[in-house]
Amino acid sequence: MDSEKLDPVSRTIQDDSYTIKEILEKFTQGVHINIEREPYYNDDQESMEAPIIGGDFDLSDITEIEIQEIKETEENFKNLSNQESKKKEAELKSDSEEKTEVKKPRRENDDDEKKKSDK
Repeated sequence: MDSEKLDPVSRTIQDDSYTIKEILEKFTQGVHINIEREPYYNDDQESMEAPIIGGDFDLSDITEIEIQEIKETEENFKNLSNQESKKKEAELKSDSEEKTEVKKPRRENDDDEKKKSDK
């Protein structure tokens, strides 16, 4: 089983934290504190499969995308089924045409007439 290997070097800066109370006090006083940092991402890991979509995007949007994908899959399946059906119909038609030959119906009298003409 593959597991994530953690970096043994800590990126934590000692005593570089604020309590919630300190953050709220500074905010109400209008003091800007730089608590935002650039996130660190391990580039070795595979990226997520989901597309990155900005703006207003929620579960209903995901559901709509999934419904669209299902519809496309169904449409592709129908197209393939129709192609297969047409192919089988064409094969059956060509097989039946090959097997069906126009035959002249035989009559019993034909054999007798043939024997008489040979004599």
